[in-house]
Amino acid sequence: MASATPNVTPADIAEIETRKSQCQAQFNVNEFITALTTFYQLLITMGFWPQDSFSVPAQDPAASIDVDLAREVGYSQPCINVLQRLPYPDDRVVYNRELRLLEDTRILDLRIEEDLRRGRHPEGTDFEESPNVECWILPLMAPSGQEGSVVLMDVKIGTLPPALCLPEEGLSVLPSTTRFN
Repeated sequence: MASATPNVTPADIAEIETRKSQCQAQFNVNEFITALTTFYQLLITMGFWPQDSFSVPAQDPAASIDVDLAREVGYSQPCINVLQRLPYPDDRVVYNRELRLLEDTRILDLRIEEDLRRGRHPEGTDFEESPNVECWILPLMAPSGQEGSVVLMDVKIGTLPPALCLPEEGLSVLPSTTRFN
């Protein structure tokens, strides 16, 4: 079976390293959250999602995440800061296959304990057995079954690295999420 990760050359890795500082300087979490909220509102306006089908914890305290649990399962403080501000679709969107943005993939509702725990190791249905992603990686979407896409946000450098989850290979992420220590 072919690898889900494209062939990455040393030049590709060098370019990623060079652009890391540019990403950090350009990333603005406020702009990201505004863009994501605007995108969700557009889905409602276009009739793809039902009216009032997402909430923003900053505007709705009942929609907040469990900060203590987020710390317990290993999210970094920068991730927790973003978690507290992200817009979250409700159950009508999260669990409805017809409203999914990517096939075999669902948006994680990180206000729910199971999704908050799953986000630390977002591959497939046996997520409790898979390794944790780095503490600065925030999962936004994960496979709804054994395979699907994974949308991750690297809050350390401000990128959305591409990732894919295949049943026999697990989570494949391009080197932009490797450790930059």
